[in-house]
Amino acid sequence: RTGEDPAVLAVSYRLCGTPQLRLRLAKFWLTMKATRYPDITLPEAICFSLLEARQIEFVFQQDYNSGKTYRGGAVIDFWIPTQALVIRVQGTYWHAQPERRQLDEIQRSELLRSSIEGKRVQAVVDLWESKLLSCMRAEAVNAALQGQELGQ
Repeated sequence: RTGEDPAVLAVSYRLCGTPQLRLRLAKFWLTMKATRYPDITLPEAICFSLLEARQIEFVFQQDYNSGKTYRGGAVIDFWIPTQALVIRVQGTYWHAQPERRQLDEIQRSELLRSSIEGKRVQAVVDLWESKLLSCMRAEAVNAALQGQELGQ
């Protein structure tokens, strides 16, 4: 498509969907990075967009156990307080490493024994980058909101 920003086009080629949807998601991510969340990843931005479209109340980048300030702390990608649900957006390269998987499982167990904003965590769901970049993104987010994972 002529006249489109080359950065937007480059990002859109990583996504599945109609050209209009791919361009919209790419623009959304680049705008979020430039204006609100400089460290947001493309998969996180896609999840953010889908949760907003469904009018789901959520907190993005919720500190848990003092965030990354202290050992054992974390920043949770999405906290859905109405469901006491944690959604962790997992990058395929980093989180598929055996050592990282072990740490992720330890964190999952800790989260399931904890409370956030006074609410006991009911579920921790991993939402994988590969699903969010694919044409299964809406199905993957819907499953996550029901406490189900679709795997890598």
